[in-house]
Amino acid sequence: MTSSTEIYREARDLLQDLSRDYAKAVEEFVWPEFGERFNWAVDWFDANARGNDGVALWIVEEDGSEARFSFDEMARRSDQVAALLAANGVGKSEHVLLMLDNQFELWETMLAVMKLGAVILPTTTGAGPERPRRPNRARRRPLLRGEYRRRGQVRRGPRRVRAVRCR
Repeated sequence: MTSSTEIYREARDLLQDLSRDYAKAVEEFVWPEFGERFNWAVDWFDANARGNDGVALWIVEEDGSEARFSFDEMARRSDQVAALLAANGVGKSEHVLLMLDNQFELWETMLAVMKLGAVILPTTTGAGPERPRRPNRARRRPLLRGEYRRRGQVRRGPRRVRAVRCR
């Protein structure tokens, strides 16, 4: 039996091989069939990230400082964040409003949310420190807000859970 990772890789490789021939790509590409489930964060990212010390994320700040994170580190840390979120009620099809700057925690949290099968509702920290206004249908959604260093919170109904920085 062919794994979801292999099926995805085959489709990706075909598109890369035909990237300079649009007409042929349209003619030959067929959307892959994964069966009952495919989770990009688990079946593709993690499958390629485990044991891979190559740079996956390189953040350059306005002041010129840099931070680099390996694929393996992102896989491990996003596992930790996923476990934290799952332990606090975030699961498949839940919506998570995510308000973080362009920082490592944003990227590890996006992977974590995907691993759980939850839905990311990205927003900007430019919205200000006040509580974000959410549409009526999103009011009951978990909210991950602020930088971990600032003790952002996951909110779900009346219950509050502190988000923690996972290392």
